[in-house]
Amino acid sequence: MKNMKIGIIGATGKSGLALTKEALKQGYRVVAITRNPSQMPNLDNNSRLTIRKADVTSKSSIKDVVNDIDVLISAYGPTIDSPQSIHEKVAIILIDIMHECPNIKRLLVVGGAGSLLNDKEEILLETSAFPEEWKAHARTQAQSLERYRGSDIDWTYFSPSLMYLPELPTSGKFKIGNNHLIVNKEGKSQISYGDAAGAIINEIREHRFVKKRFTAGYDN
Repeated sequence: MKNMKIGIIGATGKSGLALTKEALKQGYRVVAITRNPSQMPNLDNNSRLTIRKADVTSKSSIKDVVNDIDVLISAYGPTIDSPQSIHEKVAIILIDIMHECPNIKRLLVVGGAGSLLNDKEEILLETSAFPEEWKAHARTQAQSLERYRGSDIDWTYFSPSLMYLPELPTSGKFKIGNNHLIVNKEGKSQISYGDAAGAIINEIREHRFVKKRFTAGYDN
């Protein structure tokens, strides 16, 4: 299992870097896929880390760097200024990659929290709790999730908590859920980048959410 090679798209971003560190920590070989290889830290010159340049918005670019990986993770995170159509474009490319690269056995996507349900069975992005400025992006992310659900590939979609925070410490103590937002005793929905990465890399081994969405958060 630990001989498995994991490709991580967006490896220089906050989420992607946390995933890269966690995968290396758990003993996997990692291919860090980024548009800007010079921004990738050396991570103590880890011999299990390979850095490759590619652009997730170009299928041919991604195909050129994934011919030897077993599992592909997309941690691509558009900014608020990015076109909202980027989510569906990337989903189409990744589904095509899975069809055209039989060596890749599984796709994991780091998505958004907006499509999660609250305790009233309301879609979060349609409530006042969800930041107004991110609602348009969240709707297209939700559409992308439906595209994965309608595909025939081996996919898993991760929705973080509402507050996805790089500054929070990695505790290793989090709750896993499926389609409902996880909140703590104070009603807050939070997860650190480190703990989200732990949940995602653990899922590669555990296979609990094959062709499903899952989430993680703190409940105390």
